[in-house]
Amino acid sequence: MKLRKIIASVLCVALAAGFAGCDDSKKSQEAIEGLISDYAEALSNFDGEAVTALTNWEEDDTAYTETAWLLNGSFYKESCGETAYKVCKAVAATVSVEYESEDIKINDTKASVKVTYKIADWKSIYEDSDYEYDEALKNVKKSKDILSFNSKLSFELTDGEWKISKINDLYDVFAYTQTFPYIDVQPDPVDPDPTDTDPTDPTEPTDTQPADISVIYDQAVKEYLWYLDQYRYGIEKIENSFNTEPVGIYDLDGDGVPELYYITEHMEDYSGIFHFCTYDDYSGEVFIRASIPDVIYQAQGGGYYIIYITGDELILTYTHGEEALFHVESDVYSLSNWELLDHYRRDVYYEYDPVNDLEIYTYEYYMNDDVAISQDEYNAIFKDFVNRTTVVVASNYSPLAEDVEYPLNAKPRLNMMTYDKAIEYLESLI
Repeated sequence: MKLRKIIASVLCVALAAGFAGCDDSKKSQEAIEGLISDYAEALSNFDGEAVTALTNWEEDDTAYTETAWLLNGSFYKESCGETAYKVCKAVAATVSVEYESEDIKINDTKASVKVTYKIADWKSIYEDSDYEYDEALKNVKKSKDILSFNSKLSFELTDGEWKISKINDLYDVFAYTQTFPYIDVQPDPVDPDPTDTDPTDPTEPTDTQPADISVIYDQAVKEYLWYLDQYRYGIEKIENSFNTEPVGIYDLDGDGVPELYYITEHMEDYSGIFHFCTYDDYSGEVFIRASIPDVIYQAQGGGYYIIYITGDELILTYTHGEEALFHVESDVYSLSNWELLDHYRRDVYYEYDPVNDLEIYTYEYYMNDDVAISQDEYNAIFKDFVNRTTVVVASNYSPLAEDVEYPLNAKPRLNMMTYDKAIEYLESLI
């Protein structure tokens, strides 16, 4: 009889523990579902601070800073203008995060769930840079088509509270912030008329700048019109062969006179060469200052490039090679005198281990071709460039999370133009 009472007592304790476990699991389930709801609301409000507040990241964590930049409304408003910011907000408002409750997997202090992000099909709305912002805004509001992204969210119990620990694919969902037409920051050269309002204005005469900048400005524009006409065939061939907009006009060096840059056919070998040109007021001619041969080509990967400027340098990064050995090269030019400062290369070797089903990547880093440097040295150099970047001038890809150039995804970008648009734009400046 005594034994039966003990057994019954143990059974009651076991049942109580079981019910307590079920209760904890239910509370965790509800907490995580509430967290997902708050996360979805923060995304639709385009609120990076609200998103990061739901995570267990520290402010100096890469994930924290990148997410905060990606969803930084003030940044887009200041960089692209009020109307562009409204478009950003309007598209973000269409974001939803869908999941099945039974897909939430809880394992002690960690959990995960498969989710599907849905967002208005911005690609069909205004990826074409012909759109004006007001038109894009109207089309966002009436769009019925959506884009879907399958992904995963991870969670951790932190100080007794469930927090998001990892977010995947957010850059894919919000890729529109990096590709929509920055018409408000289309490469408008600085006003050529001198002003007394700001002594640091680049159009104001300085010791190194001729006094009558407006005359030089007008001469440069006219010379660019003539120059582009000479290369029309090659530029339009690139435009048609690669379905790209190959001409840009922007004051890269901040001297008050715009630079011209373009991709033209390279030796009729189904590739393009990228040229950067300046106008020389003493000779009255256009000179090529920097070039990237075979920047794009119709073979294998086709060539990728991303070009950006700091306050002092122009960095031209471009790729070539095959899967087994891939090269990422960077030319660094001084914006003060267009001198080539340094050349860097990182070689990416790929091997597949069929026995262990592993993909193996190894890296080598070089400066000025023949000087081997460490990964830490290479990354420190490019992190400095990337952190000081003011604008991405041109790009045909978005760097991956493992790339040192990845933070460039959150920097403002300029659009390039078709040949006809570039001519029309230059003619409007005369």
